[in-house]
Amino acid sequence: MLPTKDPSNPANHITQLDLFIAQHKGVNFSSALLNAISNSEKLSKQDKDTFKTIWEMATAFENWNHSDLTIGCQITREKLRQSFALSDLSLELIVRLASYEWK
Repeated sequence: MLPTKDPSNPANHITQLDLFIAQHKGVNFSSALLNAISNSEKLSKQDKDTFKTIWEMATAFENWNHSDLTIGCQITREKLRQSFALSDLSLELIVRLASYEWK
């Protein structure tokens, strides 16, 4: 018997959100992704709230307080990977867009 997923755990709700993020891989501005997520009728309120948490983590000052942007990308990618069940494609998009906020 498979264990029941805990509905209060955000990692168990990431699939629809992850697919949505990955579908926006060509986005070049964080505002475009943020608007697409907030205006999406496909995503639940929980998905939108989860993305808000992801974005806050991705853009946190402590991730980007380094002279080398590559270090910030590595730190952010690892934090997100440990905290959320996101595909590599979604992780790369979020990290890339977050890095633009710190250039």
